[in-house]
Amino acid sequence: DLSNKSNKMQAGKYELSKSMTIQEIIDELMTGQVVVTTVSVTIREGENIKEIASRLLNEYNMNFTEEQFIEETKKIDKYDDDYPFLKDIPEERKEKSEFPMEGYLFPDTYYFYADATPERIIRTMLGQFDSKFTQEMRDLAEQKGMTMDDVVTLASIIQNEAKTEEFTKVAAVFHNRLNINMKLESCATINYVIKDKEINQITLTIEDTKIDSPYNTYKYPGLPLGPISSPGLDALNAALNPYPEFMEPNEPMLFFVLKDPETGLHAFNSTYEGHVKDKQKYQVNWK
Repeated sequence: DLSNKSNKMQAGKYELSKSMTIQEIIDELMTGQVVVTTVSVTIREGENIKEIASRLLNEYNMNFTEEQFIEETKKIDKYDDDYPFLKDIPEERKEKSEFPMEGYLFPDTYYFYADATPERIIRTMLGQFDSKFTQEMRDLAEQKGMTMDDVVTLASIIQNEAKTEEFTKVAAVFHNRLNINMKLESCATINYVIKDKEINQITLTIEDTKIDSPYNTYKYPGLPLGPISSPGLDALNAALNPYPEFMEPNEPMLFFVLKDPETGLHAFNSTYEGHVKDKQKYQVNWK
């Protein structure tokens, strides 16, 4: 009875021949040598392409180099017929960014063969993004006058700025700023540009905020050139559904400041004066 034996089979690739009987095939799957095993790979929310490439190689020992994986993610035109949402990616990003596909490699746990190619992995992750970003979400983006790329870009910033329970509140602040053409001033976008510093610093220097980059939201208004990481579903939904109470036209929330790195929670403000007071109050916790 095959059903009793199925739990003894090891996942992977086997070498079978056409001349084998059903019984011989079952025996081979039960006792035979797996030619290629499967690997369970977890990509975390908020990781960028460089980090994903590093994890695939260093943690999961995949059969390619980081450079080969990153190179493959640059070939947008190779994938955009099968994954039409990639056509939303602006030409400027394809020309200027090292990582034009940033944001679309969906963070999740996957099962890959140990000899999987970068293309196979990328296709699987793009397929997962496609299934997670529902038609309802696409319609909502259109209602808000956002392209899918806008949503993914904003979600990636939210993902790297806040804890899940505050995603919609941080989303509201960014929407409010975008609505009045006020710079987003997101530290996460600067950390994306600073390659050689400790990742995700809490406090930036004045020099950091002056870096000339299309990802620098301290220097340029609007959204950056593109996403800064792979956002998860919660962040994508937050970008589309900002916290309504923070978007009151009379008192829109425009500022937030970290209360405590331990909890990762923020204080929100509608005025700069209130924001400065909060900053002075909580700065002692950042050391």
